[in-house]
Amino acid sequence: LNTMRIQAGNLGIGGEPVSANGVRLQVLGEASKSTAGDWLANSDRRIKTNVVTVDGPQALAKLRAVRPVAFSYTADYLAAHPDIQPRTYLNVIAQEFAEVFPDWVRSSGEPLPGTDPKDSANQILQVDTYPLTIHAVAAIKELDAADTALRARQDRLERENTELKRALAE
Repeated sequence: LNTMRIQAGNLGIGGEPVSANGVRLQVLGEASKSTAGDWLANSDRRIKTNVVTVDGPQALAKLRAVRPVAFSYTADYLAAHPDIQPRTYLNVIAQEFAEVFPDWVRSSGEPLPGTDPKDSANQILQVDTYPLTIHAVAAIKELDAADTALRARQDRLERENTELKRALAE
């Protein structure tokens, strides 16, 4: 499908935009950029309030609760989206992710293939996995601090052990 449609101020590339999901740009299929790196987001301190550091132990607990999965799309979904390649993908399960990061899961506005499109319970869920990046940074910092403390303890114990061996030998 080589289509681009503007509908009610929303842009759909590869098909009709699904205005029910609240996004203004929807790309069906894959998208690419000419350079590596994430999409940019405004993050200036001057536009933020109630700033708190993500707690390392809590970040580790949240990461432990997230199940990364490898999967293939169903035949019905692939038939409804011929631009999607039939291969193994990596992500999370939206229903499970919502248990850990509820604010980062929402309806796509697209119905499951073969279901009543008017029933909102049939809408496919979508996730924004960006919280995993921030929680991973907090968790890595927590693990690094624990590793540094353990290494310092190990060095101290090895020095004490060497001193005790020397005292025993004398």
